[in-house]
Amino acid sequence: MQDEMSTILTAMILPKGTLDYFDPIHVEQVEGGVIIHLEEKNILPEGYSADDYECKDFLPSKGVQDFPIRGQGVLLEIVRRRWRHKTTGKTITRDWKVVMDGGLVTQEFADFLKGID
Repeated sequence: MQDEMSTILTAMILPKGTLDYFDPIHVEQVEGGVIIHLEEKNILPEGYSADDYECKDFLPSKGVQDFPIRGQGVLLEIVRRRWRHKTTGKTITRDWKVVMDGGLVTQEFADFLKGID
């Protein structure tokens, strides 16, 4: 019940569409606010096949300040995935501009995510 409640509350305060692509891993209360740790889901970008690509690592985590909640600071600590082609070794990441154009995340959030490669 508590995990379900945490997920519902987290979904309500995150930018629209965030939980379509990220799992909340941990919520941490710190002095002056809260840190929400998010990990990109292991879902390949459209047009790529799991037969050809696998997730082998993550990009370094980055934090972005979100809107304060009841006077408390909010930091989103985001870990994005990188997929590697099984034969060539070429890596890919999700194109956040394409996601934003589809209307699932805000321009501001997409710009942030594009900038953390």
